[in-house]
Amino acid sequence: MRKTWTILACVLGALVLTYCIRTLYIVGMDPARAFDTVTPLPEKTRAAAATPTPEVTLSPEEALEQQADADFMKDRVNILLVGFDQSPEREDESESVYRNARNNYRSDVLILAAVDFDAGTVHLISIPRDTYTPPLANAALIFQRPRPTTRA
Repeated sequence: MRKTWTILACVLGALVLTYCIRTLYIVGMDPARAFDTVTPLPEKTRAAAATPTPEVTLSPEEALEQQADADFMKDRVNILLVGFDQSPEREDESESVYRNARNNYRSDVLILAAVDFDAGTVHLISIPRDTYTPPLANAALIFQRPRPTTRA
């Protein structure tokens, strides 16, 4: 008798397993068949073709200007202080540290001074001399040596 119940349970289990696999297959192949009522698909309407309109491409400077907070700079002035090395050895052609057009001056110190006239404050930011900005920040003097209007 026990053998009969075992066989019956196996057959019933196989039927249930077959039904589950069939249902998963139907849902996997066409998910809409899993529901009793099928909602009709909306009719496709053809939208009028939109004509693209050209837009002006801003230069990087104009794009930054639009993003900038103009009120932030009101009553403020930013001044970049640049210091470079100069010594008698760098002027003598016989010295190993001589600076010519190929081996020109480079800035040692870069400090940005932000003067806020409303608050009556000055903020100083020291920029590391090898900060990468195409070209390196301290290599800017190679391209055009500044002519200071005053000497300290």
